[in-house]
Amino acid sequence: MAADNATRQKIIDAMYHLIAEYGYDKASLSKLCDAVGITKPSIYYYFQSKEDILLAVHDAMHIPTESDDGLCATTDAVSYRAQLIALGQRSIASFHDDVERHRVMAEIDLQSTRIPALAAHRASVAQKTSRSYQNVLAHGVKLGALPADLDVETASQFLYVIMAGMSQTVANKDHLDETAIWNWLVNALLLP
Repeated sequence: MAADNATRQKIIDAMYHLIAEYGYDKASLSKLCDAVGITKPSIYYYFQSKEDILLAVHDAMHIPTESDDGLCATTDAVSYRAQLIALGQRSIASFHDDVERHRVMAEIDLQSTRIPALAAHRASVAQKTSRSYQNVLAHGVKLGALPADLDVETASQFLYVIMAGMSQTVANKDHLDETAIWNWLVNALLLP
């Protein structure tokens, strides 16, 4: 079982790197087999299709973090605010640190216009991420760290859009100060 999971993860990791280097269309199963050191029939033991591997790559890129657990465990408004700002800053730093991720995300964006299952999957990930933000913001309201009348559902969607946009500005090399934008956003819009 552990070997099966390890091989499955090797396939996902190799496809991630191939997509970053060649794009999805040119990341052939033959190249994938060579990269992992397995045969094509072996790939079909783990995945039904190349599209299924792409969905698994997308899943792996959006593994839920424990950051929201840390924020939801805070017991005072000051710690909550500091952790909320730090969470955004860590996310932004990760956008700058991973050029390969930008290439894969750009390819996923493109392929989601062609592959309905990927478009649906992206929408599902967006909803899960927004719900995670909603839990974090609701806890902040409960602590008094955020305004009592904050519409947490809309604010969580807003945070998702902002983070997605900042990821894109980094990928586009727009030379904006995303960290300053995040800090301003938290202080100006979310704090009481």
